[in-house]
Amino acid sequence: MTHKFQVITVESESGWGQKQERHLFDTFEEAKTYRNHINSFNKPLERGQDVPDWYMIAEDEILVVEDLIDTAT
Repeated sequence: MTHKFQVITVESESGWGQKQERHLFDTFEEAKTYRNHINSFNKPLERGQDVPDWYMIAEDEILVVEDLIDTAT
């Protein structure tokens, strides 16, 4: 059994709601780099500032998941 590292991103657009996507990576470092890249575009909001109409974030937690496509067999 092999495993992958999963990063969940959440895309939110005003009037359309939210969508979650799961991205799989072979190494923890690849997953961490992707997560940090996505989150580098987000700036903390000031008090009273409006939320953007569209934004995308990556959840902080990187999950270890079973690779269902086992290429060893």
